[in-house]
Amino acid sequence: MNTDLIWQKFINEGDNLSFSLVYNTYVEILYAYGIHLGFRDELCKDAIQDVFYNIYVKKSESRKVKNPTAYLFKSYKYRLIDLARKEAKIENIDSCSDSFTLNITILDNMIDKEESILLKNKVEKLLECLSGQQREALYMRYMLGLGYDEIGEILQINSDSVRKIIYRSIKKIRQNIDNNHPEWLPLFLVLFFSF
Repeated sequence: MNTDLIWQKFINEGDNLSFSLVYNTYVEILYAYGIHLGFRDELCKDAIQDVFYNIYVKKSESRKVKNPTAYLFKSYKYRLIDLARKEAKIENIDSCSDSFTLNITILDNMIDKEESILLKNKVEKLLECLSGQQREALYMRYMLGLGYDEIGEILQINSDSVRKIIYRSIKKIRQNIDNNHPEWLPLFLVLFFSF
């Protein structure tokens, strides 16, 4: 069943099973996103609980939501920032995007441990040339499979800007490979053109 339909069933009918399905679909993805943003484990868990609690309690306010995925990511990101501000007195919202990190784990099960560590280090080295926003956009596009409109809503930019960010990010990685690590070209092709 489509997540949007499940969301609508919960919002319109108050169906608790649908709420559970939405929660179970997004809990691990949101948690990983929070960790990649650089927030602590407990803060990520607290923010997830807060977001879903608010959705459950205020479901009538969620009727206007057109894109549940973007809404959940955006709500979660802002809840993390609010909790972190209370905890660490973070001054502005941009500081969390600048610290976005990617921990590459997609191929861990396909190759042995030593090769996995080597591959992970290569990919992380490739991604060092990117800004936090560029890494975050690539993560959402290629790791989470989100569309340009969804990413734009989460990052609060239009979908054309998201396309440009992703295009420029891939171009920057490609230039880094061509200039510094030509032997990494096959890795680049696998990562960005096999999705």
